[in-house]
Amino acid sequence: MNGPDPAWRRRFGLASALGLLAAAGLAASTGLRGDEGLAFRLVKGFAVPGKAEIVAASPDGRILAYTDSKGARKRIGIVDISDPSAPSLLASIPVSGEPTSVSILGTWAVATVWTGPPEPGSRPSKPEPGRLLLIDLGEPATPALAGSVEIGHHPDSVKLARIAGTLLAVVAIENEPVVVEEGRVTRETRPGHPMDASAPGLVQVVLLDTARPEASAVKDVPLPEPLLAKAGLLFPGDPQPEFVAIHGETAAVSLQENNGIALLDLATPASPRILSVFSVGTAGDRPADLTEDEKTSFTEAYPADVVAGKHPGPTDAAGKPVPAGARMPDAVAFSPDGTAIYAADEGELDLTGARGCSAWSREGALLWEDRGLLEKTASLLGRYPEGRSGKRGIEVEGVAAAAFGDRDYLFVLAERGSFMAVFDIDRPGAPALRQILPTGDSPEGVVAIPSRNLVVTADEESGTLTIFEGVPGTVAPLPR
Repeated sequence: MNGPDPAWRRRFGLASALGLLAAAGLAASTGLRGDEGLAFRLVKGFAVPGKAEIVAASPDGRILAYTDSKGARKRIGIVDISDPSAPSLLASIPVSGEPTSVSILGTWAVATVWTGPPEPGSRPSKPEPGRLLLIDLGEPATPALAGSVEIGHHPDSVKLARIAGTLLAVVAIENEPVVVEEGRVTRETRPGHPMDASAPGLVQVVLLDTARPEASAVKDVPLPEPLLAKAGLLFPGDPQPEFVAIHGETAAVSLQENNGIALLDLATPASPRILSVFSVGTAGDRPADLTEDEKTSFTEAYPADVVAGKHPGPTDAAGKPVPAGARMPDAVAFSPDGTAIYAADEGELDLTGARGCSAWSREGALLWEDRGLLEKTASLLGRYPEGRSGKRGIEVEGVAAAAFGDRDYLFVLAERGSFMAVFDIDRPGAPALRQILPTGDSPEGVVAIPSRNLVVTADEESGTLTIFEGVPGTVAPLPR
């Protein structure tokens, strides 16, 4: 099938009409903006073989690579979007293990692969090293696997960069908990279990040798427990780095379960170092629907009502309380000028996360948070998942930011709401919501392609890549 089903199209058409044609006249103080700029619209929903989880684009914006770790056959898919209205699958690269992330720079792509994840019920063994695959995209229709590099056991996000003349990949080695009870691995993956047998996560910087990939140098950047404890993170002995973003010579790495962000200095690629680590704290109170009763009603306060005991609070794997509303960010992205870091405050445990997104300075100061704007607007457009009210609501998981012409935009994915929010971020510390655009089901990855005025989401459940185009014009403010 070359695109989403008719029901999906009908859902998109309804919500798009509501989002784009709502009556004008909202004050700027609402955090909504509807003046001139780009209006993003659906171009194509492209169904790929298997699933689509993370997506990356070539610099010219004509080639996409996506990961499929959920289908029967694990793969890296290569898609041609020279004509975004008629995408075509160019190639599928089979992967032995779970591909977790992909990144493209120039004619090179890298993909992280988690090999040998521990199976529940199995007896623990020495963890298998992960792999970083180096893929030559010089001929996109016939991509060549140039080789691979041995990296840490459980890699997650990866980003490519060229710094000081060196092609490098920054990899988050998550090493999520492996709990062993009575000699066997359990299904417990929450942090804080006293019988966690996994090694602490870390960041690795791989200095790529494209001629001899196996000779690439791997530089470990540990996340020391004392440093994380001093920053007030939740599980300092278990960093669990999740997502990587790079701006210039600086990398931002989210430590999702730990509720923090680490900044790394990459100016000297052979000697990467930690600049700082900061906690992202707990969400400010906001109207919310915390009761799953088939009625959407934003009459409760989150996280205040959880703190007050009106709902059972979150606990870790040891049964210890975890702060309600701990943001626990997944994806992070720098503003185009590098002054702000945007966080997808997804959460990890029920009644954690901010049910939205936030912006931070490099020094760890909170610049902005949406205070429930995304959830409330989504509900007015019929995009709020009421059945997730008692868990983490819309679950904001992905973010990307880019300059399109003379305007800067932030793109925010709601996994459970199955939509993408578009913010104007000409003022990086004060995003203004412009649009809510339905995607395929459960969007997880997003890439902005400003050279072609395109944005693409990877939608895990529907197995689609959804392509949007920005066109000049006025966007009418959303309803409130």
